Amino acid sequence: MMQSSAAFFAAAIFLPSAATAPGIVINGEPERRALFGSLPTTSPPGECGLPEYTGATSTIMDCRNTYGTDSWYCPEDFPMFPTSSETSPNCELAVVGAGAGGLYSAMRLIDTGKMQGSDICIFEMTNRVAGRLYSLRGLGPNRDLSVDAGGYRTWPQFTPVLHALITEYLNIPMECYDPPPNASDPCAVFNIIDETGNKAGFATFVEVMMQKVVDAGARFFPSRALVSFEQTEMDGPKTLHLSYGMTA
Repeated sequence: MMQSSAAFFAAAIFLPSAATAPGIVINGEPERRALFGSLPTTSPPGECGLPEYTGATSTIMDCRNTYGTDSWYCPEDFPMFPTSSETSPNCELAVVGAGAGGLYSAMRLIDTGKMQGSDICIFEMTNRVAGRLYSLRGLGPNRDLSVDAGGYRTWPQFTPVLHALITEYLNIPMECYDPPPNASDPCAVFNIIDETGNKAGFATFVEVMMQKVVDAGARFFPSRALVSFEQTEMDGPKTLHLSYGMTA
């Protein structure tokens, strides 16, 4: 059940073959590299010991450098989540990529009691979550415009699991996108909205899942790209080698 649902979000899942062997969830890494580029494997750390990688926020920074820090042409910062300062964490489950597939898997494992949140590590090569869902918020003179540069809607006829996840499991409000010409016809596609009825950004549901898993104790490691991993025995532990010389 968990594997098929997570596969819906195009995540490749590697689960432990024995109860004591840590598992790995690989979530959209090739697509992420194509979108944001590669990370170096060594670099001096930034504040709090974290590397100063800003690939995911370069659009915002470039805009502010061009138009000014208060310009309404520039989107607001991406949501931030608590991060772990561990340098060599021990994880029962490693989620590689803080996109929809990996975070859904982590959330369902926690919600069904299969795993404690503190046993899960989430590694993300950028400093934002949601992967290919890329919501730019706070635009326009009133700072109430949201633009999605990635996925932006559900289509219940073709994406019923995703639509149910957002509206029923996560209880996030949605409204009709591109209403049909005939008001009596049912709506076909939907956007996520905020409490004021404005478009909230499609990355919202991934951010809500992230908040749920970190609230449950999952450890988050931003700016950490997977370089390689190794396993010496079929049922033995796996070692992850991440950017900036980190291992897990």
